[in-house]
Amino acid sequence: MSKSGLFAHFGSKEDLQVATVETARSIFIREVIRPSFAGEHGLLDLWRLCDTWLSYVESGVFRGGCFFAAVASEFDSRPGPVRDRIAR
Repeated sequence: MSKSGLFAHFGSKEDLQVATVETARSIFIREVIRPSFAGEHGLLDLWRLCDTWLSYVESGVFRGGCFFAAVASEFDSRPGPVRDRIAR
Protein backbone atom coordinates (compact mmCIF):
# COMPACT_ATOMS: atom_id res chain seq x y z
CA MET A 1 0.00 0.00 0.00
CA SER A 2 1.26 3.44 -0.82
CA LYS A 3 1.90 6.16 1.73
CA SER A 4 -0.90 8.27 0.26
CA GLY A 5 -3.23 5.26 0.49
CA LEU A 6 -2.46 4.94 4.20
CA PHE A 7 -3.11 8.61 4.82
CA ALA A 8 -6.37 8.43 2.84
CA HIS A 9 -7.53 5.56 5.07
CA PHE A 10 -6.38 6.95 8.43
CA GLY A 11 -6.35 10.70 7.86
CA SER A 12 -3.03 11.35 9.57
CA LYS A 13 0.14 9.69 10.81
CA GLU A 14 -1.09 10.13 14.38
CA ASP A 15 -4.39 8.34 13.60
CA LEU A 16 -2.41 5.47 12.08
CA GLN A 17 -0.20 5.27 15.18
CA VAL A 18 -3.19 5.23 17.54
CA ALA A 19 -4.87 2.52 15.43
CA THR A 20 -1.65 0.49 15.57
CA VAL A 21 -1.54 0.78 19.38
CA GLU A 22 -5.21 -0.28 19.58
CA THR A 23 -4.56 -3.34 17.40
CA ALA A 24 -1.51 -4.31 19.47
CA ARG A 25 -3.63 -3.90 22.63
CA SER A 26 -6.28 -6.27 21.26
CA ILE A 27 -3.62 -8.84 20.40
CA PHE A 28 -2.03 -8.52 23.85
CA ILE A 29 -5.37 -9.02 25.59
CA ARG A 30 -6.12 -12.07 23.44
CA GLU A 31 -2.66 -13.65 23.76
CA VAL A 32 -1.68 -12.75 27.35
CA ILE A 33 -4.44 -11.34 29.53
CA ARG A 34 -7.35 -13.68 28.79
CA PRO A 35 -5.36 -16.93 29.05
CA SER A 36 -3.69 -15.74 32.26
CA PHE A 37 -6.90 -15.20 34.15
CA ALA A 38 -8.80 -18.28 33.05
CA GLY A 39 -8.19 -20.15 36.32
CA GLU A 40 -8.43 -19.39 40.00
CA HIS A 41 -7.68 -15.88 41.21
CA GLY A 42 -4.72 -14.94 43.32
CA LEU A 43 -1.01 -15.58 43.25
CA LEU A 44 -1.34 -18.38 40.68
CA ASP A 45 -2.91 -15.93 38.24
CA LEU A 46 0.04 -13.59 38.70
CA TRP A 47 2.52 -16.40 37.98
CA ARG A 48 0.46 -17.47 34.96
CA LEU A 49 0.45 -13.87 33.71
CA CYS A 50 4.26 -13.70 33.96
CA ASP A 51 4.70 -17.05 32.22
CA THR A 52 2.22 -16.16 29.49
CA TRP A 53 3.84 -12.78 28.87
CA LEU A 54 7.31 -14.35 28.60
CA SER A 55 5.98 -16.96 26.16
CA TYR A 56 4.28 -14.19 24.17
CA VAL A 57 7.54 -12.24 23.86
CA GLU A 58 9.55 -15.36 22.98
CA SER A 59 7.04 -16.53 20.36
CA GLY A 60 7.69 -13.50 18.16
CA VAL A 61 4.14 -12.19 17.90
CA PHE A 62 5.84 -8.85 17.26
CA ARG A 63 9.35 -8.79 15.85
CA GLY A 64 11.73 -7.32 18.39
CA GLY A 65 9.90 -8.44 21.52
CA CYS A 66 7.18 -6.66 23.42
CA PHE A 67 5.44 -4.01 21.33
CA PHE A 68 4.51 -1.91 24.36
CA ALA A 69 8.00 -1.92 25.88
CA ALA A 70 9.40 -0.69 22.56
CA VAL A 71 6.86 2.04 21.87
CA ALA A 72 6.72 3.18 25.49
CA SER A 73 10.39 4.06 25.39
CA GLU A 74 10.04 5.71 21.97
CA PHE A 75 7.05 7.89 22.89
CA ASP A 76 7.80 8.52 26.57
CA SER A 77 9.03 12.07 26.02
CA ARG A 78 6.52 12.95 23.29
CA PRO A 79 3.25 14.43 24.55
CA GLY A 80 0.06 13.69 22.65
CA PRO A 81 -2.64 11.12 21.92
CA VAL A 82 -0.26 8.32 20.90
CA ARG A 83 1.74 8.53 24.12
CA ASP A 84 -1.45 8.84 26.15
CA ARG A 85 -2.92 5.72 24.55
CA ILE A 86 0.28 3.73 25.12
CA ALA A 87 0.27 4.81 28.78
CA ARG A 88 -3.33 3.67 29.21
